[in-house]
Amino acid sequence: MPTIEPALAAIRRGEYDAALTEFKVLETSPSLEADVRGHRGYLFLSLGRLEEARADYQRLLELNPNDKMASAQLARTLIELGETAAGLELLAKFLQTEPMNDVVRSALARAASISQPVELPT
Repeated sequence: MPTIEPALAAIRRGEYDAALTEFKVLETSPSLEADVRGHRGYLFLSLGRLEEARADYQRLLELNPNDKMASAQLARTLIELGETAAGLELLAKFLQTEPMNDVVRSALARAASISQPVELPT
């Protein structure tokens, strides 16, 4: 039975291309697709491959709409893509049911650092 362990071991060794190759093979396994999408999405996000991260997190949420961490990571990805409003909306939904955590803190800090000040009309 295949596992995602070889891909995770490749990540620990810093062999990201090898990990992505392993994930590609495993994504067709219905029993592993959610794990693959979550771990690969995080790897894509870490590598700055934001569109690919978005696709993995969106697919993961199709597979499991109640996956809170996937929702938070998608929010973080959206913020990195410059879709701050959509990312913050997802974070707000996340915080309605879950406590603040490092992913949310990171996403909020990033949103604050890239947001342009809003000028109110006088």
